[in-house]
Amino acid sequence: MAIQSSAKREFLEWARSLDQAKLSETDKKLFNLLHLHFDDIEVLGTSSGRRAKKIGEIITKEADSISNELPAWSDTANSIENKISKLTEMKIGPFRGFESEETFVFDKQFTFMYGPNGSGKSSFCEGMEYALVGEIEEAEAKRIPIEIYIRNEQSSKYSVPSIQAMHFDGQVKKLTGHDPSYRFSFIEKNRIDSFARISATTSKDQSNRISALFGLDSYSEFVDGFTEDFDQRHITLINTSKETLDKESQKVLLKKARVTEINKLTQEVIDCAKALGDELKPQVFSGLQALRMYFSGEDGTAGKIGELQNLKAQIVPADLDALLTARVTALRFKINNLLESLDKNVIELGKEAAQVNFKDLFTAVRTIHDDLECDVSLCPACRTPVTKTVFNPYTLAKDELLKMDALASLQAKIKADSQLIATSLQNINSAFTKLQEIKKVVPFVSNFVLLSEITIADISSIDLWKPRLLNELMLMDEDLKELNSIQINLVDKNKDYQKKRVAKNSIEAELKKNLLLKERADTLYSKNKILKEESEKILAEIKLLEENIEKIKVSADPLQKIVDRNLRFQASYVKLTKSMRHHRDKLPSLLASGLSSKAIEFYNTINELDPEFEKLQELKIPTASGDKIMVKFRQDTRSYDALQIMSEGHIKCLGLSLLLAKVVADNLGFIIYDDIVNAIDDNHRDGVATLMIENIDLKSRQQIVTCHGELFINKLNQKLGAASVTKLVKDYRFTPVDCIEERGIRISIGESSHYLAQAKDHLTKNELKNAAGRCRQAIEAISDTLWKKLSKTLNVNISVKMRYSGAQPDLSSVVAGLLKELTKIKFATEINLHSNLKTLQENYHWALLNKGTHEDSKIPEFERADVLKLVQLLGQIDSQLLELVLETQVA
Repeated sequence: MAIQSSAKREFLEWARSLDQAKLSETDKKLFNLLHLHFDDIEVLGTSSGRRAKKIGEIITKEADSISNELPAWSDTANSIENKISKLTEMKIGPFRGFESEETFVFDKQFTFMYGPNGSGKSSFCEGMEYALVGEIEEAEAKRIPIEIYIRNEQSSKYSVPSIQAMHFDGQVKKLTGHDPSYRFSFIEKNRIDSFARISATTSKDQSNRISALFGLDSYSEFVDGFTEDFDQRHITLINTSKETLDKESQKVLLKKARVTEINKLTQEVIDCAKALGDELKPQVFSGLQALRMYFSGEDGTAGKIGELQNLKAQIVPADLDALLTARVTALRFKINNLLESLDKNVIELGKEAAQVNFKDLFTAVRTIHDDLECDVSLCPACRTPVTKTVFNPYTLAKDELLKMDALASLQAKIKADSQLIATSLQNINSAFTKLQEIKKVVPFVSNFVLLSEITIADISSIDLWKPRLLNELMLMDEDLKELNSIQINLVDKNKDYQKKRVAKNSIEAELKKNLLLKERADTLYSKNKILKEESEKILAEIKLLEENIEKIKVSADPLQKIVDRNLRFQASYVKLTKSMRHHRDKLPSLLASGLSSKAIEFYNTINELDPEFEKLQELKIPTASGDKIMVKFRQDTRSYDALQIMSEGHIKCLGLSLLLAKVVADNLGFIIYDDIVNAIDDNHRDGVATLMIENIDLKSRQQIVTCHGELFINKLNQKLGAASVTKLVKDYRFTPVDCIEERGIRISIGESSHYLAQAKDHLTKNELKNAAGRCRQAIEAISDTLWKKLSKTLNVNISVKMRYSGAQPDLSSVVAGLLKELTKIKFATEINLHSNLKTLQENYHWALLNKGTHEDSKIPEFERADVLKLVQLLGQIDSQLLELVLETQVA
């Protein structure tokens, strides 16, 4: 059997959709190349241009030898007679987890396959997928080669599973080919999960959900692997010889244009040099080199510039202090005046010195007078009343102290004069120091010896420094006689300095002018040199280029035919990949077309316990690439983006509904559920079970259910009813191994999980306790089903008892509550359900059921007749429950 991936299958479906009349020979060649090398191309994507480079390599090697005729397509769509109506048998192994061959017989309407995770259910489903469709989607998703993926690791072998099936023409025969349409018979958990989890940010993302749901991921990924930019990076599209010739010729033209430009610029430099020489007349220059020699000389440091710089380097001192002699004369005059003032004040102070001794006494008396606690009516010395003293001591002290203020002022004046004399002496000494400096440039005879500086302590110190000062002043006055001649020499020296500065300034201006002229000359010289060197270099390059051009012209150009051919392939690449993308974008809407009505029906069944306003009224499936999945709910006129408003759990229910609607639309005879319990939350599993067992479009089809949830299998059995389970259901059990030596898949045909069928089996073996226990479980299942059935149509409220907080409702009270509600209800058909439930409630002691479940030694042994009657009664109730049809009104 030829095996192909789902991506290749869809690729060929796209090819069949092409209008061959509109395909060029190159289009057909490119398709044949892609078809021939599909497996090599599929694994490569757009990263680093890997796929485009590979296609470019294939075109280069095989474009001239590949056929331009498309292959003859075989019609893969089998006639209705050849379509499978029912699977009858599959032999599998070695395959994945199956080490040896196992045979599965599908001789019932329903096949329930229970086993925990890791027990082999997925290997079974993948074997079915491989045998029917010719691919395994999980292997493609993981990019594992199919031969490695299906190999059993224990035996290192694999064998393609074989399937026997009954077709619509009634014949049972072994399958010898694959039919891609059977992929929609597989209801896979992974597809439902992907449908719920892909981002819904954009309309494109919503389209991706439909693709994921219908197993188009691999094809979509394959199509996305074609870059839109198939260019020179991937295949030769340019005649490099001709391009090189054009480039080289263009270079020559540009370089010759540059030489012309250089010649023009060189003449401009020559003209500028002539103009610069005119500015230096009457000097005469024959060119740029002569100008450089004039300014800088042969060594670069001589010439006119060097001559002017040497003159400028001469230093002219700053002017001497012409006011210095005048300051010395003024200071000498000031000292004389201060000494006269000092003598006068000292004499005046001596006259008043007698009063100074009483100052402290008068101050003390004044202080006593100011004391608030002192008795100023008495003399502070002798305590004689002041009225009897010659002078009031307090008044006398005040008056005398006022007189002594003048004495203090006189003392302060003497001290201030002394300080000014000291400062003047310092200033004279500073002037004498400067005169000693000036003597270096203006000679004179006097020495101008520094005067002794004085320190002012108090008035008594005057007698210490004054005699010395007078003596030094007398000697200094001899030196001062030469000040006039010194002053004349100072002025003359400054005039000499000023003349030198004027001369230097004129040199600086001339130097500045010549430096600017030299800078212009240097610039012209450098520019001329650069232009000359560039011209010589370009002329050499032009010579080499022209020689190379001649070689290129002589050589042949073998690339042109290849380039022309590749350009045709590039156009075909753009055309075919665009068509492929358009086909891929339409596929989700084509596959989902016409499913809305049936999907709504299935969705509402799954969500039968949801409020009415949560159920769907309308479902709009995208018909174009940019559309969204839109829904309307009952009792609401607005439309919503389904993937924005619905929860993840409800989106999964919608995905399951679409897959099942696809089964009905394609009239597939069988459905294989691959552990969908993992994809559907607990709240909706009962609705899923109802849909699978009771819906007219599904219950007539063969259904194979793999599940790791034992409760879900039980739920399916209870909904079928005990009478139907034996006829319609075959159970397989996948059992996990307990040790490494037993590694592999263990399978057994299981007993029915319907509680009533198990009760009958135990009764047959006379296992009365077990039969009674299963009867109690059957009553629990019957009560739960009846309660839900009533609640779907009517507003049913039942009062129940619970033995303690958090316990399950008492089973007896549940049955009693249901009986009470049944008396109010009209049935569409006459049945004895109420009567039989009443018989169960009144005639059977609940101890019989309890003892079947719990150990209780006080309750008598079971009687076979009692258990038999109970099993028969429950069988009648179970059958009547399946036939129950309600009217909507209450009696």
